[in-house]
Amino acid sequence: MDSTRLVWLVWRACRLNKEIRDHKNLPLPVYEEMEALFQDCVQVSWEIFGETAFRMVRSVNDQGVLQFDGGEVNTALWDTVMYSFVDRDPEVLLENKEAIRDAFYQLLTDGSITKRLMVSTPKAVMARHELWDPILADVLGEDFEEEEAEEEVDT
Repeated sequence: MDSTRLVWLVWRACRLNKEIRDHKNLPLPVYEEMEALFQDCVQVSWEIFGETAFRMVRSVNDQGVLQFDGGEVNTALWDTVMYSFVDRDPEVLLENKEAIRDAFYQLLTDGSITKRLMVSTPKAVMARHELWDPILADVLGEDFEEEEAEEEVDT
């Protein structure tokens, strides 16, 4: 099984305890590959979003300046960004960082992502992915092809 498939399974499942049990004794090369993918994804996210990475837009002021929640990382946004970046070329993402940032903030402020979707259930994770991934694909000039789930994800 290739590493991107393993990462896909980890993020899609949204069942951290089960994933920990299932992947507790990964062979070292698989673990190292997954760790490198994770670290690359976090680094690209930081380079694109900076200090606002994984932070929810709280409000937009009269001048159109976004105000972000401080404090802890929003895990729903973490899932959404990391999942969408993991299989993409980091150089391509960084070449388009301003457009990616603008498109993501637009999604966060246009009412598409409601409170109902800001939870970490499997259905909410997939719903956020289905909202964001086609937008990201468009920003990157990709032909968007919706991935077929191999099995139905329960809540």
